Amino acid sequence: MLLDPQVEFAEPNFLIAKDDVIPNDARFDEQWTLRNTGQNSGQAGSDINAISAWNTTTGSHSTVIAVIDSGVDFSHPDLANNQWLNPTPGEEDDLHGWDYVANSPTIQDEQGHGTAVAGIIAAEGNNSVGTTGVMWRASLISLRVLD
Repeated sequence: MLLDPQVEFAEPNFLIAKDDVIPNDARFDEQWTLRNTGQNSGQAGSDINAISAWNTTTGSHSTVIAVIDSGVDFSHPDLANNQWLNPTPGEEDDLHGWDYVANSPTIQDEQGHGTAVAGIIAAEGNNSVGTTGVMWRASLISLRVLD
């Protein structure tokens, strides 16, 4: 092409790829299930390959996930921005789910298990706080069924 008198300038066609998406969360390096580099005597590569998935998507608030457990503590800084907001709350004002143990729209997680499960699913990623979830963005519904 450079020899063609009608071509004034040409340059090579370079392949462009974006960098891996790695969250800046303080404890991400401890989450060997998301990225196992062999830390803590682990086996490098034995993880869910989350970084490859995050290169495609880190989630969306349009994805609604019910956490059916001991409740979710949405005051947790990694979960506060990922709580579902009921578009049609009932008279009981069930904004974020339901507590079937107390029969109440006010949900508490007295054990912490449901909050831990919610964090694995969708702790907000890349917010410089705590850990990251498999999804960084989602809408989590808390359904407390365990006491």
